[in-house]
Order: sequence, then structure tokens, then C-alpha cells
Amino acid sequence: MSSSWLSLYPREGDTPHGHEGPFSSLMTRKEAFGAMENGLRFDLIVFGCGLSGIAVAREAALAGARVLVVEPAYPGSNAGAWRDSLLREVSRSPWSLLRSWGDLQRILTSFAPHLTKVRPYEGAGRRGFGSRLALRRLHTIARSIGSPEIATGIPDSDERTLIRELALAARQEGVFVMGATTAGFVERDVESGTFRIAVRDLLSDEQRVVGGGGIFVDPTFSQSLVSRIGTPITKLPRVVRPHLAVVCSVEGSRELDFVRDVELAGGGLGTVCQLCPGVVEVTLLDVNGGADSATVSSLVRQVCEASGSTFIREVSRRSVGSVYGGHIAVENRRGILIAHDGAPWRFLTVVQKTLTYIEGDETARRSRRPLPGEWRGGEREEFVEKARSAGVCADTIAAVIERWHGRVRYIPEMERGFEEVCSGVLRGEIALAVLSDQVSSLEELLFGSLALHTVPGWRELVAPIAAVLVETGAVPSEAAAIERAFAAMSAA
Repeated sequence: MSSSWLSLYPREGDTPHGHEGPFSSLMTRKEAFGAMENGLRFDLIVFGCGLSGIAVAREAALAGARVLVVEPAYPGSNAGAWRDSLLREVSRSPWSLLRSWGDLQRILTSFAPHLTKVRPYEGAGRRGFGSRLALRRLHTIARSIGSPEIATGIPDSDERTLIRELALAARQEGVFVMGATTAGFVERDVESGTFRIAVRDLLSDEQRVVGGGGIFVDPTFSQSLVSRIGTPITKLPRVVRPHLAVVCSVEGSRELDFVRDVELAGGGLGTVCQLCPGVVEVTLLDVNGGADSATVSSLVRQVCEASGSTFIREVSRRSVGSVYGGHIAVENRRGILIAHDGAPWRFLTVVQKTLTYIEGDETARRSRRPLPGEWRGGEREEFVEKARSAGVCADTIAAVIERWHGRVRYIPEMERGFEEVCSGVLRGEIALAVLSDQVSSLEELLFGSLALHTVPGWRELVAPIAAVLVETGAVPSEAAAIERAFAAMSAA
């Protein structure tokens, strides 16, 4: 990093990455703020923990930089299913998808294959040659990673889990990944070109002023970077309208794990995906952001009926993802790198462009390290056998593996790890979330690590989970308020 424009501070001691073991190099939130208070300075400060932001942070750390990630919510809070973005591109921007399908295939087949799933697709009639060709390309990818008989499958990736995997991998390389934080102010030192940034802890309302050699802004980050007097120091990309994902209980849906897209009145697009028998997730894309709750409910019923299901009740709803454009670039605005993302699967291109700024044209080729949740030989069978021996039922085992993938290897190491806190949730999962995902609130645990917003009857599961979370001591009781979790998981 000696030639990097980020290496403006002398290095002290060994680089933080390279430790073995899942938690050997991870620091607590309290330790991280303590290090900031003692005057720790960073080579790169990343605003926003989306895919591009956390991937850039990890790669910069692998190159020897000291990196801080500032995220107002939590890693993966804005993530959505790739199937929705893919189907939108097929319908709205097929040529953009065709130009980037190589990136999509590379990520799904080599970067994070353990998070990839093929879903049979029942599509509406496609208009135009570009849409048909884009759909054919998706089916080609699906056949390469799924069963050959799934001729009309759609590849899908769990973006929420991918972001949390990258966040843990980045923390293992020494990156400070700080959820529930934001920038109080940003100052530029004109002479050195460095920055002074007030990092505000949204849980305690305290702030620490740190130095940064450069700034990277993730495309999902929407809060303005302002000076002490409130003047924006740079113009960020416009905030795009998110998708609205609604989980519903239904009747009459087939048991096949299918996905379907439906043209809505007014030019919008809706997708429906069966999560399990009797439960579907409806995502409304390109729908008027000012639509009221009654309009949303009407559209959800329309999508359910078009897919052959009868709507019963709404389980939860939340805003996810965003509407991506065809433009992808990284702008250098006097030391502030502003990323424009063409699609979620283009984040590796953003990383490559960013590292060109950081390391110059002769970017060293680094060997890829496996993500924490990737499976190793025999691990799945070993975990299943241990869980069965501990009396865990088959449905719970399947749910835990779906949530954690290869990271389930650490659950037996947790105290009373196989004890079932409530239906389908193990005590070890909560301890693992605290250690590896650094959860700081009940909402983060429910929405992020456990993703219980997709489970009908999730309200009955919240109280025992909150009690165990407080027992860990990592989250104060006020951050585990059940009423607030109910409001967050039920709100539009």
C-alpha cells in the first residue's frame, strides 16, 4: 500500500488480518469505540454496509489498509432477493442484463455458490427479443448450477446473508464494521487531503472523532455527508425507490418452490416466490412510492391470485433493495469515492474500479479466501448428526442450516448451543449472531441473522428470543424492546 493515496499514516505493528479461527481477531463494539477514542486513524472510511461497501472494505483490508465501515442500520438491512432484480431487468432493461450476465454467473458459481439457489420460474409472456434472450441466458446459468431438468429455472442469491458473510470476513481481516452509527460531521484537511469524521453511536448518542485518509460511499448510503455547520461536502447519488416485500399466508399454492412475475396495473411489476408451502413473498417493483396501505394490500392480493393462490393474511412487510440503473462507475471527488451500482451482481466491478484508485493500475492479484459460511467436506453431515443426537428435530435442523449455511460448524461450540429457545430457533444461533454478526438490537437479530419476518406466527417467538439476547450481555434491555420490534416488523 506504499503507493496508495490512502496510505497517509504510518503503519503501527503487524497488519490485523491473517488470524486463524472464526472469532480470534474480532473485537467487540465497546473495544472498537475505545480504540477510536484513543486516536486510532483509518486509511479508508466506508459509508454504507451494502454489497459494494463491505466488499471494498474487505479487499482494502486484504491490501493492508485499516478500514472503518459506518452503517446507520445493520449489515444487510437494505438487501433483497436477486430474483426480483433479475426479473425486473428482464422486463425493463434486458440489454443491461445481457451485458452483465458474465458477472452474475461468476458470483453465483464461484464467489458465493453456497448462497445460490435455483427456483423454477413460471413467467408471464415476455415482450421483445431482448427479454426472451435475457431469460434464456438466466436459464443457462440456472442449468449450470442446478438440476439439469430445471429448464426454466431462475438463479437466486440470498443477498442479506452474503452481506453478513462479507461483514464477518472483513472483521476477520481487521475491519471495524460498526452498525447503528452515522457521521455527525465530515471535515476536510485542505493541506493533507485527509478527513476528520465524527462517528456517532446511535445507541448511546455519543460520538468519536477519527481521521481518515479517504472515503468510499456505498450506493445504498443515503445520508448526506455534512460539515459542522450542516453544509454538504459532496453531492451523493439520488435516493432510489426501494422495493416493497410482503410475506403472506396463502391457500391453494402448489408445493413447488416457484417464482412468477405479474404485470400490475399502472405499469408496475410484482413477483411472487413460495418460501414454503402456505407462505409466499410478494415483491412490488416500480410501484408508486406514495401508495397507501390499502393500495398495497390490493396489489398483493392481485399478485397472489395471478399465481393461483388465495390470500389469507399478511405476515410482515418491509422495504428492500432498490431500483438499479444501467450506469456503473466510481467517481473520485477529491478523495471521496462515490459508487454508482448498475445492479447488485455488479459489486465486484465496483470493487475492481475502486481498487484501481486505491492501488493504482498495478493492482496485485490476491488469492480468494473462502467466505465463513462456505461448506467444507463432511461438515453438513457432521452437524446434522450432532443436532440429531442432541434431540433437535429435522425441521429445525433444516431451518438453522438455511440461515447459517457452513457457519453452523460453530453452533456446537456455544454454551447450550443445541437448546431450543422456541420453535425452530436454537440458543447457539443467538450466541453466534452476537459473536459473528455483532447484533446490537432485537430488530437486527430478528430481521437480519434469523430472518424470522418470513415465519407465520413470529410474534410468539419474540419474547423468549429477546430474553436470551439480553442474557448474553451484548445488547441492553432497552435495545431488546419487544414493542419496538413488533412495530418495525409490521410497518410498511
